[in-house]
Amino acid sequence: CTNMYFEHFEARKLEMMYICIYNVLYDGLINFYFMGRTGNLRYLERGERALSRMREWVRHSDWNFKNKFELMQAEFYKVTNEVNKAAICYEESISAAKEHKFIHEEAMAHELAARFYLELGSRQRSYSHFNQSVACYRKWGAPVIARRIEATTEQEFRMDIIMSSLTSE
Repeated sequence: CTNMYFEHFEARKLEMMYICIYNVLYDGLINFYFMGRTGNLRYLERGERALSRMREWVRHSDWNFKNKFELMQAEFYKVTNEVNKAAICYEESISAAKEHKFIHEEAMAHELAARFYLELGSRQRSYSHFNQSVACYRKWGAPVIARRIEATTEQEFRMDIIMSSLTSE
């Protein structure tokens, strides 16, 4: 899919359209994801190109692009193993999305932060971000996505919840 996107959108340098913003955002996030999964530097290069475009747009409208840029930057730092920088960027993305009322992007940032913290073994922090993601998706009106994340959370944290209830009795 990323090859098709690159061939049909990125390589043709289409004029800036509203939808282009989201093409760039998701292109960057998807390429960083595949970089992390495969180690293929082609994905890193494409993700960096998308990140560069978003960085330019932030200069023109911090309000519209800061949370998107910070989320892409967090994913970049995640795949380049700069954990502290990634953590800061996830929190910045969440904060900016919340402040600027991009509830769906706040939800996505919480979800990606939850997965990041889960990989680090920071289960309590991960659990909190998953729950906040669910709340944001519900508020936005996306109950199916909220249920998907709840199922993931329940599966991943089932034993933690059981152990917590046993120790509190």
